[in-house]
Amino acid sequence: MKKPKSRAGAVYARYIIASVLTVQVFAFLQMKYFLGVEQIRPAHILVPIIVGLVFGILLARLQLLKINVAWLRELNRITTEPGDADARVRTVLAFGCRHLGLDAGMVGRIREGEYVVAHVHAPGKGLSAGDVLPLEGTPCGKVVAAGQSVHFHNVWKTPWADHPAAVETGAYVGFPLRIDGRIEGVINFHGNEPRVALFEEADLDFAQMCADWVSIVLSLDGKIEGLKRSEEQLLQARKLEAVGRLAGGVAHDFNNILTVVPSCADFMLTRLDPGDRLRGFADEIRKASERAAFITSQLLAFSRKQVLQPRVLDLNAAIADMEKMFRRLPRRRPFPSAGRRPFCWPRTRRASEQRRARPSMSAATG
Repeated sequence: MKKPKSRAGAVYARYIIASVLTVQVFAFLQMKYFLGVEQIRPAHILVPIIVGLVFGILLARLQLLKINVAWLRELNRITTEPGDADARVRTVLAFGCRHLGLDAGMVGRIREGEYVVAHVHAPGKGLSAGDVLPLEGTPCGKVVAAGQSVHFHNVWKTPWADHPAAVETGAYVGFPLRIDGRIEGVINFHGNEPRVALFEEADLDFAQMCADWVSIVLSLDGKIEGLKRSEEQLLQARKLEAVGRLAGGVAHDFNNILTVVPSCADFMLTRLDPGDRLRGFADEIRKASERAAFITSQLLAFSRKQVLQPRVLDLNAAIADMEKMFRRLPRRRPFPSAGRRPFCWPRTRRASEQRRARPSMSAATG
């Protein structure tokens, strides 16, 4: 593979040589045919060389500035055009590799001491998003540890030359990706072979711009994901609010209908004799209406239309009240009688919590 040369060095050499030769030829013709100089002295050669050198440097700097402006315009076009953010990140990686004269580019997140590839431009490398690469003993790990950029024009002459990844990495440029002041990832550019020339300041500035833009993209992706989660939570809260309003309306109507049942049961109890066998049925009707009223109170409490009032609860009395219901369940284990719980002290609980304990206890004993 042809090793990349210095762009600035080639531009300076081309313009300086062209300027020196042009000024030298012009000065020679001027002195020979217009000024009539018969003998060429060293000063006649040295002055055109100095003038040509100065002009060559100025023209080379202008040309490099023009080239850098063109690269920056192209980068700005890529980063601002509409489209998928992932596709634009891969385009920036490919563009950065072409600008730096390297072969592969990667963007990855730091997760628990490992480098998780998020975006990659590595033709022929066999890498893809989601691959996990080690950080320890690599230039990428140094970027994370130092918190600043790292670049080598020849990795094979560094302490990382013995690392397995250095076999296919001759040149390296890496910049940290900062999100909210924290290093969340690293952008890497790799070359298969070392570079002949060092990385220029303009190249590193360009790579820094790529890193800054990718950091903004990753930050926006995280904020968009947070907004999506907040939107889902808001929709869920609205659904629960709608269900609560519906439950409150149903409970209110049901409570109005339910007032007839205990009234009729009480009317029957006043008309029946104490020894009448129908009195037990009327009593069960009244208790069923109380349980229905409890369900209504739960629905009203769920819809926030009822203020729950705490009261002192006698656990022994509550167990004795439920004992008759539990006796009807299949006996997989003995049910504790109310008389066996003399240590149950009264507790302050809401009435809905008292009633809510019944189905859970029935499931436990079942």
